[in-house]
Amino acid sequence: MQFLPNFNRSRRNFIQLSALVAASFPLWSSCQNNSQAISENVIILVRELRELHRRKP
Repeated sequence: MQFLPNFNRSRRNFIQLSALVAASFPLWSSCQNNSQAISENVIILVRELRELHRRKP
């Protein structure tokens, strides 16, 4: 049963990641014609992904 805490942590990270991606879709679609805004959103998303990854044990 040693693997359960790690499983729960990775599942929580996956849920956070899914929520982050889902929340970013309206941003992308609302500014389709504005590549600068899209680039900024992608940079923010990548930054958040790195932060999530960094927090992993």
